[in-house]
Amino acid sequence: MSDRVADDGDGSLAALLAGCLADEAAAPGVFVAADRGTVAVEDGWWLLVAEGRRPLLAWVDGALVELGDKADTPNLVKEVKDNVTGTWSDSGTYGSGQALEYRLTVTLPLSMESYDPYWIELHDTWDARLTLDEGSVCVALVAQSGGEKDLTAVTRVSADGTSLTARIDDLRSTPAAPGDALVLTYTMYPDAQSAPGSAGLVNEAWANFPSWDGDGETPHDRNRVYSFRASVAKSSPGGAPLAGAVFALRDASGAWLAADGTFGAEEDRATFTTGEDGLTSSIALLAPGSYVLVELEAPDGYLLPEDPEAPFTISATHDFDHVDLKVEASGAAEVRDVAADGGSFTLSVVDEPKTPGGDTPRTGDWTGACAVLVTLLGAGLVMVGLATRRRNTDALQ
Repeated sequence: MSDRVADDGDGSLAALLAGCLADEAAAPGVFVAADRGTVAVEDGWWLLVAEGRRPLLAWVDGALVELGDKADTPNLVKEVKDNVTGTWSDSGTYGSGQALEYRLTVTLPLSMESYDPYWIELHDTWDARLTLDEGSVCVALVAQSGGEKDLTAVTRVSADGTSLTARIDDLRSTPAAPGDALVLTYTMYPDAQSAPGSAGLVNEAWANFPSWDGDGETPHDRNRVYSFRASVAKSSPGGAPLAGAVFALRDASGAWLAADGTFGAEEDRATFTTGEDGLTSSIALLAPGSYVLVELEAPDGYLLPEDPEAPFTISATHDFDHVDLKVEASGAAEVRDVAADGGSFTLSVVDEPKTPGGDTPRTGDWTGACAVLVTLLGAGLVMVGLATRRRNTDALQ
């Protein structure tokens, strides 16, 4: 086989070897990067050795041969934990006051054994409406066997308002081995007043590492998180907007929505009042789940619904590129204007007016209506009686 082994003395073959796609028009040949062409060689066995890469043995027999080893470079995956399902993926949902958990997982390459030292640098950038909890940053080494070691102390971490860098200068000085995973985790908090709609809030991450042709860089990986905004519309039976209605919101556990977007005790609950347009002021962002809208005060001259509580449910299906929003309500509220693109929806509530003499019956209540009818009939009988008596008196005279 020795007469089939060539020395790539000028470095042209090594410079082209990159482990990507090849030009299918060139054959026979040894694979090279798509953007750099191919290298034509004689048929036979070829041994290729390049600094920082494992030796590769290839058989060329008249057709294009694709060479490259994905294990020569780290593999990075970025994920976010969904606040509803608890699963890790490339997309998630959140509500005001809820934390978002992120993780970057980097699988270490076989080629790390070719470098001394072997460094790695993780980068992450994010939307300005997200705030990093710097104290939550943790770096761990997860072995293929399942063991885990905290490497935060040997990791240099720096962060500004919208980015984070975590660097380990020499992984070979740790128990790390090819195939193990380096896992970076951290927590972020979204702005309670920012409604991102279908654009969501995006994070993007990548890693740099030593490579035979300089500093290597992994493909970038991104996550997107979604949230939803509710508003309440108050109107009369005729559709006129009503100002002055006061609402509050609680979740399925009975906790009340507070001004900071968290859910807690009733004494800390936030209230939302309709303006002249019949719409409430801003309600904090909501994650998918079950909630109850409660009307606390009706506008002047109007009655509260017989049952002032209106349960509703938000559900969403999503991935990085798309989100679908569904809202269902019961009781006094009806759902309208659901817009996944805007991440918003409206709950419409109608109030009945009071009569000049006091309360009128609520919608569906005939007890009060009968009382009013009887009163009117009684008045009519008195009037008829008076008129009859007057006619009889006139006849006698």
